[in-house]
Amino acid sequence: MLNKNEMNAKANAADVDVDLLVAGIGEMLDGIRHCLKATDLHSSSTDSDYILMVAALPGKGIQVKDVTECFDVLKCFGTDDSVIQAPDCDLLMSYDERQILVLDGRKYLVGPAIFYDVDGDGEDVSVTAEDIYDVQRMVASRTVILCADGQDFPALLLNGEV
Repeated sequence: MLNKNEMNAKANAADVDVDLLVAGIGEMLDGIRHCLKATDLHSSSTDSDYILMVAALPGKGIQVKDVTECFDVLKCFGTDDSVIQAPDCDLLMSYDERQILVLDGRKYLVGPAIFYDVDGDGEDVSVTAEDIYDVQRMVASRTVILCADGQDFPALLLNGEV
């Protein structure tokens, strides 16, 4: 039989997705480390020289990247990419249209995406810690597992409710 404290601990634990929380904290720590490293490397640069964005790959989580690193994640970034308002957050989302599956009117992204912000003039600006958390939460809640030819693979649901 559980005592009152053990029962409260179990009830509180049921309200929290511990795996999601741990993954989010780890990704945020990676982002902070990346930002600190960037600050050290670019201390003589202006803020506009170093712009942080969020890269995501369904099933693999998120990473904070400098804009120059985003071209390695998404080869068509800034040239032949599609850009939309990201679902469930206030950022733009860039992705390769060729990596979209449409099933029953729902659009699924099976490749990488870059999430970024722009200012009033349309210039890229760094994402904030809150933006990073919002993307992590959105990616976690919208990642689904699809199956084709007996193979399961993760995809990001872009439209509709999960």
